[in-house]
Parts: sequence; structure tokens; C-alpha cells
Amino acid sequence: MAERFSCDPQAAGQLSGELTQIHNDMASMGRSLDGYDRATGSAKVQDALHDFFADSSDSRKNMSELLDRAAGLLRGLAEGTTSADKSLADALDTQQPQPVVPTRGPR
Repeated sequence: MAERFSCDPQAAGQLSGELTQIHNDMASMGRSLDGYDRATGSAKVQDALHDFFADSSDSRKNMSELLDRAAGLLRGLAEGTTSADKSLADALDTQQPQPVVPTRGPR
């Protein structure tokens, strides 16, 4: 089975965190655009930014949901892989007494 599946739980956990950060950044995008109102120097540019933001709300909502889902799946992958690795390592621990398996003699 190890030949078919492998996972770097640290990389999966890191990617989950990065996707969560992107999700959070997207959620705060509206507040960021408000800060650019005066910086644009143009009412047309300001209006275009606000129109773009308003028109892209459905796409942002869908993207936000997908980012949240992907981050959760990767977090679960990292936690599950770590747990499975630990369970396997504990089961193979040579310090624990090994069960005695009776052998059959010749018949």
C-alpha cells in the first residue's frame, strides 16, 4: 500500500494554512478597496473598482467556499496521515513485547 500512497503531512498542513490565508484575504477585500477611493485620483477609476467588486461577488463567494473546502480537506489529510503514521509506528514498536505465536510440531 505504501507504494501507492504517500503524503507529506507538513506540506499538506502548510498548504492548508496558505489557502486559509487566501480565503481570509479575499473576505477582507471589500474593506481594502475602500481605502483606495482617494488614491485613484479619478472618480471613473473609483467607480470601476467598485463595479468590478460588486460584479464579481458571486465568483468570490464560490471561490471562497472552494478555498475553505480545500483547506479543510488538506488539514484533514495532514492530520489523518500523521495519525495513521503514528498508529503504524506504535504497532511496529520493537520495545513492546511481541505476542507469542504457538508453532505446530510435525504430524
